Amino acid sequence: MKKIIFVLMIILISRSISAQYFERSETYYRYKIVSYIDSFFSNVSLAKKKRAIDLIPEILRVGKKYNVCPIMITITISHESSFKSDVVGAIGEIGLMQVHGVAAKGFNLKKVRDQLEAGTRTLKMGLQRCDDVQEVFNYYMTGNCNVATGGSKRRYKIYQNWK
Repeated sequence: MKKIIFVLMIILISRSISAQYFERSETYYRYKIVSYIDSFFSNVSLAKKKRAIDLIPEILRVGKKYNVCPIMITITISHESSFKSDVVGAIGEIGLMQVHGVAAKGFNLKKVRDQLEAGTRTLKMGLQRCDDVQEVFNYYMTGNCNVATGGSKRRYKIYQNWK
């Protein structure tokens, strides 16, 4: 009987969204993020790579704080701002994670730390409300788990390759 309960628990755990921070070690995430940044900036100057790599400690910190996979955070940053903290979008999105509106309330988006906090908090809300990781990317981009976008599909595919 205990064996059956254990197997059922494993099945339930494995079916939950697999974007939890503590799936792997910090060293693993650091290595994967550096590798992702290297591939993202394959034909770019070292200064741009360094700017992105300098964000890793903060990405790991907010990932741990909100229990969000640091790779998910990194992919979001790369697609939203190409690791540029001073970017302003067409409808007023600000910073690394292009946060605006309700997600920006209570944060000073001139600070990189607050940009990462606001964006990661939004990813966390998506993890709590949506059924899978692709829906979390949908939620981040549209505020709705069920509105599929080309961008969320691309991010999900990248996430699958890098997690």
